[in-house]
Amino acid sequence: MTENAQKKIYRMYELFGYCENNEAICKNCKHLTSYTANRKWYKCECFGNSSSESTDWRIGWLACGLYNKPYDGKPVVDIRARKKKKDLQVDGQMKMEL
Repeated sequence: MTENAQKKIYRMYELFGYCENNEAICKNCKHLTSYTANRKWYKCECFGNSSSESTDWRIGWLACGLYNKPYDGKPVVDIRARKKKKDLQVDGQMKMEL
């Protein structure tokens, strides 16, 4: 497993712990979604979803504590929030109003 992949699943373990069933894998979780074009991609709804591989998910990972449990919180990674940060005003910057 690459270091970037490990960061994703270990972040989920940090936030939600490990699944009580030690044999449960992400493949069988209700939060896993798939997309198909020329190949198939998997995404975890709880982690976050984007069109980049930074949110691609591995179906063979051991499940986190959210395994098949309800989750109404915000995704762990909010891709839209990253884009909005660029528009923030910098301290000392002039602001023009029209």
